[in-house]
Amino acid sequence: SEEQIKNEYDSRISEFSLEERRKIQQILVSEEPLAQKVMSRLKMGNDFIEVAKGVANFDQEALELGDLTRGELAIRELGDAAFLLNAGNYTVPIRSSLGWHILRVTNITPATKKALGEVRNVLKRIIQLDLAADSLITLANQIEDELGAGASIRDAAARLNLKVENIPAIDNQGLNELGKPIDGISDQKEILNAVFATSEGEDSDLNDYGSSSFFILHVNKVTKPTLRPLDKINNDVRIAWKRDHRAEEAENKAKNLVNELNNGISPKILASKLKVDLLSTRPFTRTGEGLKTELPRELISKVFASKVRNSVLAAGNGVHLVAFVSEKRHPITSNSSKLAEAIRVQLSENILGDLKKQLAEALRKRLGVTINRENINQIFSKTNTP
Repeated sequence: SEEQIKNEYDSRISEFSLEERRKIQQILVSEEPLAQKVMSRLKMGNDFIEVAKGVANFDQEALELGDLTRGELAIRELGDAAFLLNAGNYTVPIRSSLGWHILRVTNITPATKKALGEVRNVLKRIIQLDLAADSLITLANQIEDELGAGASIRDAAARLNLKVENIPAIDNQGLNELGKPIDGISDQKEILNAVFATSEGEDSDLNDYGSSSFFILHVNKVTKPTLRPLDKINNDVRIAWKRDHRAEEAENKAKNLVNELNNGISPKILASKLKVDLLSTRPFTRTGEGLKTELPRELISKVFASKVRNSVLAAGNGVHLVAFVSEKRHPITSNSSKLAEAIRVQLSENILGDLKKQLAEALRKRLGVTINRENINQIFSKTNTP
């Protein structure tokens, strides 16, 4: 009814609403005199980014807090101040435990809310599904009442106008006595698990089946495992034997190739002799970086354990792969002071990032609140000292 749709809309209004968002930049300094110096420059008409660079030593990336809602700003006073600004304006210095903040809003995305008419069909479908789920629960309760009163599954189904399917035989792979899949059953793990968890002569529990139905089953008889007669599986055995025989032959051929290569024959000559293509790779690392085509991990490990001009063998994706190691390149090392400095800077940044993460986690545990990690990291990204 329209009343149900309206009530559903009211209860889900947050799902159809988007909060106002603002793109915010921040200059964060540790002392009030430096904050006042920033404000003085801004009031003189200087560009926000240029002032941040010149006075507070900020680059533009460090300025950006992101596109945020009021609640996504970790410090409430900052959110309140930022959401009073017009686009392009900035706040006065705001003090917090982190220092002095000056915020600027560069863009405003207004809050939006979808009208009832826009989501009417969605709400109608939700109500229909809820009613169907209620009906399903009622039906499940009726079945359990019938079984509890002593009725068989077949009798209970007949009284409730439900379908009963009879399966003469099924194994734990979902196959019938002829080794063929059973339509609608073989690929349903929930049903197979219930079948083999239920004893002979017993009913299973009432089980969920997907998101919108359920099932219950009765095991009439359990047949203990036995060897199937050869005349019934003769063709399967023949196919399996041929498959194993071909795999063994392929492995032996691959081993012979490795022996020939390790005895000195050129890979090009051997490929020409066998009339096959010879594929060459670019240099690659132990992790496979540099490869255009993925190779099995076992083959890569053997390549790096092998000597130059030796061959190795590994299986992968149903084939046997032979690799010839033509060259090994050692890592490039350098005493360059520039390289050493770059490594030092990288390590320092990594350590600083770990410390920030640990501090944010400690704050979250101590205060008992959820901290927006991204915002905290941005706020801590640069704390300037005069």
